[in-house]
Amino acid sequence: MHWSAPLQQWLLKLFVKPSIIGEPILATGPHTYFVLEHKRSSLPLVLRNLLPALDESKLLFADSGGEQPLAEDLYALIKAQRSNPEIEIRLIPVSVFYGHLPKRERSLVRALFGESWTHGNPITRTLRIILNGRKTLVSAEKPVLLDTLHELPIEEASRKLTRVLRTHFQITRRAVLGPDLSHRRTLLKQIMQHKNVQSTLDQHCEQKGINRFSAEQESQRILDSIAADFSPNVARMLNAVVSTIAKRLYPDGIQLHNTEQVRRLSQTHQLIYLPCHRSHMDYVTLSWALHQKGLMLPHVAAGDNLNFPVIGPILRRGGAIFMRRSFKGDQLYYTLYKTYLETMSHHGHALEYFIEGGRSRTGRLLHARTGLLRMTIESYQATPNIPLAIIPVWIGYDRLMEGQGYQAELAGSPKQTENLGSSLSALSLLGKRYGGAHLNIGEPILLADHVEIDQPAADQAAKLGQMTLRQINRSASLLPISLLATCLLATPSRQITKKQLTEQCQALIQLLSQLPGLALRLPDKTPEQWLEQARRYQQISIIDDRVSISEEQAQTLTFYRNTLLHLLALPGLYLLMVRRLEGCRSQLISRLLSQLYPVLDAELTLPWHKDNLTKTLRSVRDVLHDNALLINHQQHWHAPESSTSQMLQMTAEPILLRYYLVLRIVDRYQQVSQDDLISQSARLATMIHRTYGFQSREYADKRVLKSFIEQARAHELLGITDGRIRLNQDPRPLFKLARKVLRPHLIVSIDQKLGSAG
Repeated sequence: MHWSAPLQQWLLKLFVKPSIIGEPILATGPHTYFVLEHKRSSLPLVLRNLLPALDESKLLFADSGGEQPLAEDLYALIKAQRSNPEIEIRLIPVSVFYGHLPKRERSLVRALFGESWTHGNPITRTLRIILNGRKTLVSAEKPVLLDTLHELPIEEASRKLTRVLRTHFQITRRAVLGPDLSHRRTLLKQIMQHKNVQSTLDQHCEQKGINRFSAEQESQRILDSIAADFSPNVARMLNAVVSTIAKRLYPDGIQLHNTEQVRRLSQTHQLIYLPCHRSHMDYVTLSWALHQKGLMLPHVAAGDNLNFPVIGPILRRGGAIFMRRSFKGDQLYYTLYKTYLETMSHHGHALEYFIEGGRSRTGRLLHARTGLLRMTIESYQATPNIPLAIIPVWIGYDRLMEGQGYQAELAGSPKQTENLGSSLSALSLLGKRYGGAHLNIGEPILLADHVEIDQPAADQAAKLGQMTLRQINRSASLLPISLLATCLLATPSRQITKKQLTEQCQALIQLLSQLPGLALRLPDKTPEQWLEQARRYQQISIIDDRVSISEEQAQTLTFYRNTLLHLLALPGLYLLMVRRLEGCRSQLISRLLSQLYPVLDAELTLPWHKDNLTKTLRSVRDVLHDNALLINHQQHWHAPESSTSQMLQMTAEPILLRYYLVLRIVDRYQQVSQDDLISQSARLATMIHRTYGFQSREYADKRVLKSFIEQARAHELLGITDGRIRLNQDPRPLFKLARKVLRPHLIVSIDQKLGSAG
């Protein structure tokens, strides 16, 4: 050991605070060896600080720095393994990154500030440790067992394993840091020279009657407005700022779950993250959480409404790719944007865009906006040799930063314009606390398994978009505030005892966790802690042993309940129909729910595919039976009274009531324009919902009403003639069934407001 090693080790202890991936694997043993990427003095010392009992003779190096090559060390170990087959020699590859962000090729100074593809001189490496040691990432991979190479001759096995280990370190470095960053002007020049861009420019000149120079100038302006200008320095600065702010805003942390499969895929696939969109904080929380987990920072597609002075340039240098809200009909913009995304992906960058397009104001997932997904599919069809994987991400918050703003927008207030003034006013939010942010990665979707090379991209994008939304909803977290909201909003008096509320929440957790085909994340902490947090954030009120909510709190809580509505709808509707159609057979319930399913799925993106609906409904029935919510007596089903059953029925009934309301309006007026139908339905829905104890603004959401009308037309329940909507069939059997399932006073209330019943 060099005489300075103790001093270096003390300095590393002082400056290096590593985050460890694969920590359980990091353990010494008599036959365990560790393989490091380079023989730099700091790397073995970092490992020694983590493993004080580490024997230096158990260290190997992919790049030995001119000393004994790795292949010779491996030859000796493989020979020893075969001489003593009863022992198990293990090699654990370990990567160390001081500040895991890439550097630009054009900047020599930036090499001092973070890990890069080049290793630098001793001064550079020392500064890198001092400046970024507290952001060190140590990644330990699954051990390589030498006895698995027994079929190969020793020399061939050692050469092959050497190649595998060196390739592994290169792939790991790329997966963590991302690719080397080309000069932005060079990248944009490559895009301008792309054959698709050149062809579109020819068409653009002809259509607009302009010369080539003018068309290219216009294209360069468009590209400049789109393209990110990623700066590792800015990204590091933002990471430091976000880390500080996150601790204040989210004292319970920003939690990202299910990353192991993504980590493996990042070494073989280009990743496209498709999260749901519930808050402006989604941009921040996902990127920050990925970075903390040692995954490459994605470049994020952001609306150009965020590209305003001061903030826009910072976001662009943090990796934002700006886009217009719509570029339908603008083929030049479409081609430039698509080619830019394609080039970034081919260069190895991870990308991120929001599958819903905009933020959901109600808590339900919005319909998939498939423009960017179509571009992704078209790029893959052109180069299927570059594997792509879609990573669905569910995002939820204990307390939503925009909660009051969303309620105002649902009440008719205009959306607040993003500008510097609104950004400065948002600084006041830093004095508030928002609990925790929860991010769950869903089952990845490999394009190779789902995209046909010779089929139209648009149709496939629609299917993939729906699949992505379904995977997001399958991966939901049962957040405490969502459980509390579900139970409280189903209580007409808006108050309940603590004991009753916690029992209902626990019964709901048990029920939902047993539903088929889901990957739900269950809540931690105790019900008492849930209540205290909700009270502290003024989401509920607690006096003695009673929990209550005001009308304003009820309106805000609908958002959190709706994040679970896709899980609650089928069990609630099953119970509702069994309860109101007393003593019916399960075949009748299944037939009615099968008829309703397309409409429910369009509104809520249910996590179960319609092709497996019969099996799903049978599973839902069995889960309800196992939880004593259904009783089977001589092949006839009954739903005994219970607080859990009532809560589920009260959650599901408003969904059916809204459908009935829309059809009754069409029946009342015979023919009506879609705009008038939506407007009338929204007005009456707001009034009718008072029956449930509060006025719900989200209940009259026009997007939900429009979705139902479109589905009713698709299934020929409604038709359209000369722009006016009409019923396609006699509604009386449907209304007769509705009067059995819905409570009589609700039917009477609607009929009185509309005149004579159908």
